[in-house]
Amino acid sequence: MQSAPAFAKEIDDITRELRIMRGEGLIKDMRAAMRDPNSLPFGGHGGSGAPVLADAVRAYEEELRHLSLALTP
Repeated sequence: MQSAPAFAKEIDDITRELRIMRGEGLIKDMRAAMRDPNSLPFGGHGGSGAPVLADAVRAYEEELRHLSLALTP
């Protein structure tokens, strides 16, 4: 069954979509945690990638804030 190219592609597509959905949830949780000082560190997520992702989210938020200020007349 897994040797069928169409089936293998469908499995790859589904796996990719699940990773994207999981990533969206992680980012949403980390953004919420940055706004709430009483929240769990990294939005309740752990592992060695959590600080890296949190730093990336923080940097992107800062970039958006600067861009917003630059575009404000």
